[in-house]
Amino acid sequence: MSCLINIADRNDLIQTLRHELFGHFSLNLFTGIEKSALLHSIIESRHEPSLGPYWDYVLLNYSDRSIDVQAEEVFARIFEHIQINPLLKIVGGYGADVFRETCIDRKRPIQWDDLLYIGSMVVQDLLDGFRPQQYFPQDDSLVFAGRIQNILSRTITTDISHTFYDAADTVMLQALDSLTLDWQAAEDETITRSIVKHGHKPDVVLKFLLENSPGAVTIEQQLELRKKISKLAPLPETQLAGEQSDSNDREFTP
Repeated sequence: MSCLINIADRNDLIQTLRHELFGHFSLNLFTGIEKSALLHSIIESRHEPSLGPYWDYVLLNYSDRSIDVQAEEVFARIFEHIQINPLLKIVGGYGADVFRETCIDRKRPIQWDDLLYIGSMVVQDLLDGFRPQQYFPQDDSLVFAGRIQNILSRTITTDISHTFYDAADTVMLQALDSLTLDWQAAEDETITRSIVKHGHKPDVVLKFLLENSPGAVTIEQQLELRKKISKLAPLPETQLAGEQSDSNDREFTP
């Protein structure tokens, strides 16, 4: 996680995650032709005033990279400004028309706000599950990226999710010093607090973590998580809390 070296605080961390996971990764959600058209438009617009500061930064820091890679960096930096809020769908709604106008039909040079519209469209499609990975073979990175987004936007509002999100916050803040993201620590904290303190059954906690933890994406990670929680399954029900619910959808209690 060398990209974390210059991070100062949690806001910087979130900005970096948006840049790396959604900026660079989102390019794989376009077809090969679409991706090429987008990068070509960004390259052709490198002298546009609205994109000038982005190109200046990229040319200074990536002077030894190809022009395509530099264009990708410009696009990824736009994602640092995209906010997950009710306006996202509205802003992203302009994305398809803007993409055709500037990248396919090339009626005019692409501008900063055009890239914001296109980026917002991609993020909204990703959240809605409408945009599968296309440019490269499908792998676990789409699942991982979606789970990171859930943490950043607090997508799920249940008792277990609050516990996990708090633990994930701690893990991301610790990454400022260790330069690693220890999702296992977040899982361990969630397991302990959810089962022992809040009284959730092990299988309910397991289901949530399997579906939501960025550290439980691969089959190997999921098997390890199952083994860990299975050790807690034989605990007496009184130790798991007397009046526990079979659902993780009850109101959040601190």
